[in-house]
Amino acid sequence: PVATSRLRAFLTALRNEGIYANLNLHVGYTFRPAVDQVPALPQGVEFPRQSKPLHIFFPRMVELQSEFTRRVIQALALGDDPVLGMVEINNETSLAQAWQSNRLDQYAQGEYGDELRRQWHAFLKARYSDEAALRAAWGETPPAGPPLLPSAGKPGAPPERVNDYLLFLVDRDRHYHGQMLRAAREAAGPLVPVAGTQMGYGGLLNLDSHRDLDYDDHHFYID
Repeated sequence: PVATSRLRAFLTALRNEGIYANLNLHVGYTFRPAVDQVPALPQGVEFPRQSKPLHIFFPRMVELQSEFTRRVIQALALGDDPVLGMVEINNETSLAQAWQSNRLDQYAQGEYGDELRRQWHAFLKARYSDEAALRAAWGETPPAGPPLLPSAGKPGAPPERVNDYLLFLVDRDRHYHGQMLRAAREAAGPLVPVAGTQMGYGGLLNLDSHRDLDYDDHHFYID
């Protein structure tokens, strides 16, 4: 309550001077399994700093972020307040960027790997009529069992398979942004512009994963 009161007073002072604020929803928070009721990673695997990129696709984490979004905007009385110049959903990360930097396989383990694999198989099921059609598109002989997640550096993976996986990551990034966008709209109103993450964290793939949002953010810092 003290921090909320101080921040609201600061925002009011900014508004009185005609200065607008950027509300960034997920920046530095690292989810804590014991507190947030999310799975721990397997023994020996350190939980990623700021939970990146697990918080983008794991349902419980997305649910908590959506609830936080509604509650923090309401607590700061930012609904339809012009001091709220823009909302940014997620600071400096995306699933596309995690794949590009070889970090996705590093942390998608245990229950997180199981969840990502479940979503991957659901994506393929919606994209292809059956396993034979999928393998024909990939130019592979159908093996027994469902297809595994293709690693970014897996030697010999057909480009069609990697392309499907990139489309899947874009789909998951877009799904995350959609859920967070709805929460921001519910609390802040329909007029505040909402962005996802910086263009440097995903690159041109962000043009697809961010297409439901209001603007694309590409900024730098001046010290």
